Amino acid sequence: MTKEACLFPGQGLSAADMVTFYNRLINMDPKFTARRIAETQEALNRVHGSSAFNVLSSFTNMTSPSFKSTAFIQPVTYALSTTVYEAARVHGITSPGFVAGLSVGEYAAITAAGVIDYEVGLDIVTNRGKFTQDVYNKTPSTLVLLMGASLETATKICSQSKRGVCPEGAAEIAIVSAPDMIVVGCAEKSVPTVEQLAKNAGVKRTRSLKTTGAFHTQYMEEAAERMSDLLDQYSLGKIQIPIVANLSGAILESGTYSASNLVRSMTEPVQWAHTLFILKYLTDRFIETGPGRTLQSLNEHNGIPEIQTVNILNCFIPQLVG
Repeated sequence: MTKEACLFPGQGLSAADMVTFYNRLINMDPKFTARRIAETQEALNRVHGSSAFNVLSSFTNMTSPSFKSTAFIQPVTYALSTTVYEAARVHGITSPGFVAGLSVGEYAAITAAGVIDYEVGLDIVTNRGKFTQDVYNKTPSTLVLLMGASLETATKICSQSKRGVCPEGAAEIAIVSAPDMIVVGCAEKSVPTVEQLAKNAGVKRTRSLKTTGAFHTQYMEEAAERMSDLLDQYSLGKIQIPIVANLSGAILESGTYSASNLVRSMTEPVQWAHTLFILKYLTDRFIETGPGRTLQSLNEHNGIPEIQTVNILNCFIPQLVG
């Protein structure tokens, strides 16, 4: 019997990915999807005010400025991922042996694992989006992808950036995506310097990811403090499906999930390469449970083509997904 892992994407998605996914999802299950999107709109209204974002309007306009706001993208990504997972579960499409989520995708993963229900998760993620956006608005920071850089090389680049060459804000390791694909976070004004340091170190290619925030670094310390206060208001439940944790790649199989995992991951690197390394020995199929194919691409970069990877919508019968 095939043993699956459901992998939930983070917020590094294009507007086209999100709009396309929404259109297929609303066609597959109009009533359920519409209800979830309405709940997402209500959550955004509670946190930001009723005039800040319009979810349905954004889904009809790929050029909407909302898709450049982490305050919008985080809860909408969570909503789309958890909605399709629930639909797949109801239709008997998947019954995963493990779940994992990249960055903010971890909130969808712990929802699937029964740690929190959808309404609680939506409230937490919507506030998380606001906290990180607020930090960015005060001190603009972003992420830079280093292609062809080992963790050792990336660490050296970060160390060099702290020697006075990046007075606006040095670089830190943010995501270990693959053994030769490291994401670092830095101040926006430091991007040219960090890219030059990478070039000097022999890194094949760099790319600014244009994110509104250097997630998973100390740049998010203030947001982490606010998240800690927020999570104190909730009781997290017991793990019902094993979770592979962002922070360590360790398998959390049972017991009550600790909120400290979510707080620490705000300022500490995501160990995605290790997550995939562990899962490849435990499963024989990955289900990308959300928009896009970012996670499928990362699987390829991690050199595990023997693991079949499909987007969850492709698991539904064609007449359901359109």
